[in-house]
Amino acid sequence: MLAASCQLTLVFCFIGGCFIRLFGAISDQASPQVAASVMAFSSTNIIALPLVVVTLAMIVVMFIIMLVLIRKEGHQPILLLAATGVPPLLTVGKGQMWHLFLSHIWSTGQE
Repeated sequence: MLAASCQLTLVFCFIGGCFIRLFGAISDQASPQVAASVMAFSSTNIIALPLVVVTLAMIVVMFIIMLVLIRKEGHQPILLLAATGVPPLLTVGKGQMWHLFLSHIWSTGQE
């Protein structure tokens, strides 16, 4: 949901940038009054203000979501033994390097 909202904000910014560029091009070729009558915006500030507000709102929403996720899922889950209810004692024996080696190669991963 957050990624989709950010993408939508970017689309709004790109469209707004196109409107600002078009308004400037019409103003340069004709006059600002002609650009205002063609585009229904009186200036580029009227186009840019909603874009800035939407972008800032999205930043605030992003930080709120991040804070909620950090507070909710900020700690790592603990693996507990079913018999005792305590975390397992994971020791590495002499000459061993891993607790588990999971191969991504099909020929050796089947053993």
